[in-house]
Amino acid sequence: MLRFATPMLLLLVGCPPTAAYHGAKPCDDGPACATNQQCRSGLCVDASCGDGIIQLDELCDDGNQDNEDECTTRCQPPRCGDGLKKADEDCDDGNEQNDDACTTSCKIARCGDGVARVDLEAGIDGAEECDDGNETDGDDCLNNCRSAICGDGVTRIDLEVGSPDHEECDDGNTVMNDDCLTNCLLARCGDGIVHEGVELCDDGNEIETDLCLNNCTSAGCGDGQVQEGIEPCDDGNQDNGDDCLNDCRRATCGDGFVQRNVEACDDGNETQEDACLNDCTRNVCGDGIVNGEVEACDDGNDDGTDACTPECQIAVCGDGFVQVGQEACDDGNRNDRDSCLSNCMLARCGDGHTWQGREACDDGNQAQEDACLNNCVANRCGDGFRNPQAEACDDGNQADHDGCLNNCNLARCGDGQQYVGVEQCDDGNQNQADACLNDCQEARCGDGHVQAGVEACDDGNRVDGDGCDRDCRSEGLDLPDRCVEIEGRNRLSFYCTERFNWDGARERCDEIHAGADLISFESNADLDAIRQLIGRNDDWGWDFWTGLIDENGVGRNPPPTWINNWAGDDILYYADENGRRCFRLRENSGRVLHDKRCSERFHIICEDAQ
Repeated sequence: MLRFATPMLLLLVGCPPTAAYHGAKPCDDGPACATNQQCRSGLCVDASCGDGIIQLDELCDDGNQDNEDECTTRCQPPRCGDGLKKADEDCDDGNEQNDDACTTSCKIARCGDGVARVDLEAGIDGAEECDDGNETDGDDCLNNCRSAICGDGVTRIDLEVGSPDHEECDDGNTVMNDDCLTNCLLARCGDGIVHEGVELCDDGNEIETDLCLNNCTSAGCGDGQVQEGIEPCDDGNQDNGDDCLNDCRRATCGDGFVQRNVEACDDGNETQEDACLNDCTRNVCGDGIVNGEVEACDDGNDDGTDACTPECQIAVCGDGFVQVGQEACDDGNRNDRDSCLSNCMLARCGDGHTWQGREACDDGNQAQEDACLNNCVANRCGDGFRNPQAEACDDGNQADHDGCLNNCNLARCGDGQQYVGVEQCDDGNQNQADACLNDCQEARCGDGHVQAGVEACDDGNRVDGDGCDRDCRSEGLDLPDRCVEIEGRNRLSFYCTERFNWDGARERCDEIHAGADLISFESNADLDAIRQLIGRNDDWGWDFWTGLIDENGVGRNPPPTWINNWAGDDILYYADENGRRCFRLRENSGRVLHDKRCSERFHIICEDAQ
């Protein structure tokens, strides 16, 4: 501390003695002065704070007047509460009072420092009601240093449920009908306050039969609670089929709702003539009351023979009930082919309806010459009654040689049955070369038709010297060499070993005998006959040009275009590369006629065209 005292001594030495030093004891620098004195300018004077010399009652003395350094002007080290504000202190009011503006820790008092400031009147900025020094807003002291109260907007959570001042909520308003009441309890049904938007009513009681139910809904029909004096019943459902209707009236017959297990029906009207009677039983057929919706009548009995059937319909033909005095029968169907007609008359022959299983037919008339006889038997050939629609005649016998055949067609020439006394014969064909001509006269020499196997010729007269004598024998033919006459044919025929193409063959036939052409066959028998008459000639072979019959006639002019295949039913057609048509007979063909190119050269078989 001498570093503080030396300057002070120097200062004192330079100053003249003052009255303070009057009567002072002279001294030197030794310890001649009393305690708490110091030798200053050769005199013993009392020591003082700030003189730079630390005395017994001083902890420091820096000899200056700076209170913000390490030694105050009181010669004490600075400390909080000494009333001197140091740089590291917010404040220092020099007292031990902790609840004013400066705390005993030399900090500016603030809300949340844990010390409640009470030096200010309520309402002045900075005044505190409490300060618990924490940040919990749900205890008894809010974070704004106000004491927690109901209505401050902060729900207090530090108290147990049921204890005084316990809060369930705190919305900070004075509205009574929101979620939180003004007593800081949660709004609930039964608290006597209508919670807006949640409750329709709240009367604060537990009575279910008044205007407000215990669930805080307004009492109404269908809520399951009977409102005394207003509702007879209320079962709380939407079922009109029990004993309490949806409008909370007791179910009764006639209310229009069918009460299960009690009523069969209930149409809500007083009309008897519909499906439901006034006692709520169903209107049924036979109860004597006409249900206009489904019944035409109801006589209350099950007698099917009167005017009203057991099905409560007006008796009519076809209802299945025989109406006494009106109907002969009634089988309930519209079938006219059984024993009872659709007009309720018994079926009989002649009624115009065929009785199935009993009648073959029934045309309802007395005409015998139609398809159905008067005994309801179908008209048939041989019964002696002509059916104009199907029969030309009917003589009722089995004789085929009279004017009416057994097939009920009129006898005619060509039907294959000889009409005795009218026809000499009737072979049923159109062949003029057999024993029976097409006019049903027996063939004879001179009739102009060569009878195969009997006549060599027949020129229609009995004159000799014209090529065919009176006995129908050929009188000879001047044929060239290599040509041979075929005997036994009904017209002049010959074959030649010369070879020609198709056109040349036809021309050669005409050259040999005017009017002759290639031979034509009219049947299998005709083909077989010519083969037998010619016989086999190994030198010639069987390659012959022939003319053939087609569907339209003998193939001469124009040349034949179709081949009759006598071995089967098919009709063959041939045309060569030039579009011309020609045919030939081959030995190995049996009865099949083959075609060949028209330019081929073969032997020829010719016959007279007459």
